[in-house]
Amino acid sequence: MAQSVAWALGGDAGAAVREHESAVLDAGGVVLRYGQFYGPGTYFEDEEPTPPRIHVDEAARRTLPALDAPAGLILITENGG
Repeated sequence: MAQSVAWALGGDAGAAVREHESAVLDAGGVVLRYGQFYGPGTYFEDEEPTPPRIHVDEAARRTLPALDAPAGLILITENGG
C-alpha cells in the first residue's frame, strides 16, 4: 500500500510519482490518492484548500476499509471514490 496525491505533478516529481504508483500496482498493491488534507492538525487547519481536498477525519474514515481493498487505485477526495 502506498500513499499518493490526487493532483498532477509536473517534471521530475510527477515522473517519480507515476513510477512509484506503477511499481506498487505492478506488485499487486493498493495506491491511495489523497486530496489536500484540511482540518485540525493540518496546514489548512482553518480553511479549505482548493480541490482536490479531503477533511482529515473523512480521510481516516475512508482509509480503514482501503486496508483490505484488492489491488488497485483508490481516490480519496471529497468528490472521489
